[in-house]
Amino acid sequence: MDRMNIDLNKLGKNIKKAREYSKLSQHDVARFLGVDQSLISKYESGERAVSADSLDKLASLLCFSVKELLFSDDINPKGEVAFRTEGLTFEDNCILAKVNTIIKYNIFDLSNKALDLRRQMGEDSYSPIDIFAMVQRINNITLIMYPLGEHISGYCRKYEHTTIIVINSSMTVGRQRFSLAHELYHVYYDTSMTSFVCTNFNNKSQNEQEADIFASFLLMPQTALSQFKISNPISVDDIVKIEQFYRVSRKAVLYRLLNEGLISKQDIETFSQNVRYSAKRLGFSDYLYAPSSDNDKYLVLGKYITDAENLHSSGKISDGKYEEYLLSAFRDDLVYGFTDGGEIVD
Repeated sequence: MDRMNIDLNKLGKNIKKAREYSKLSQHDVARFLGVDQSLISKYESGERAVSADSLDKLASLLCFSVKELLFSDDINPKGEVAFRTEGLTFEDNCILAKVNTIIKYNIFDLSNKALDLRRQMGEDSYSPIDIFAMVQRINNITLIMYPLGEHISGYCRKYEHTTIIVINSSMTVGRQRFSLAHELYHVYYDTSMTSFVCTNFNNKSQNEQEADIFASFLLMPQTALSQFKISNPISVDDIVKIEQFYRVSRKAVLYRLLNEGLISKQDIETFSQNVRYSAKRLGFSDYLYAPSSDNDKYLVLGKYITDAENLHSSGKISDGKYEEYLLSAFRDDLVYGFTDGGEIVD
């Protein structure tokens, strides 16, 4: 978070106003954050900066987005969300934060949107999906695999008659699948902009966080976890089986389990260790935890390729121009007939 661009006085006033809307005392907020009450007073007076982690927790507790707390000139409550009692316990505040998170992100709506898209694509409401194959069935989408660097997970650009999605092929396959599901939220349900650059930064906008929640439900439907006999406490073996079944990254599974209340933030660090080994130990391939192969790091799929083929087959472009289009899309295999050792006929 760039401290130079933050008005601490505005942030403090917004925190105080949001706290009072929720009928919470400074003591309640301090106990929830695990800090001294005097620090909350300094936050509200603009004397102290708020860490990114504390600001995210405050946003959930107070039922406002981080963006609203930081930049709104006059925040207003989204509804009457308050406990009508004094002396809230730490557990009470945790429950309040959980309820407010559901309100803030409208989780049920995002889950329904994910289920609706599954149905549009001919998928059922509970099985794992091949997200890449699904997208290639959509007529107006061009999918580009390209190594974008460590800070960008994907990019989406919507035009009147076509959409381009770029996925960072340097990321692990599990993360690529999640990023593609994330971009589909922008394609189908995000009308605020026509171009989206999606980063790996933790301090994402509310819009980006909603796209992440949608992606989680698209790949792992709301009934997903009920299909597994999860031990209590949950084990790394449980986590491996979930991520392998739905073919998603470890991070995606862990944050879903956190939102379901099945693990704590401390557990995330523990379960993030030795990821590939934990899968191989149970007899699984570790392909989910590795980036694309060299052959697939630069690749264009979907509408661009079919459009080039249609133009060529109808005689609207020459052989040379057709090959030029394919080569610019990294499809040397279609131009020169490269194979991986011959085709298998069954």
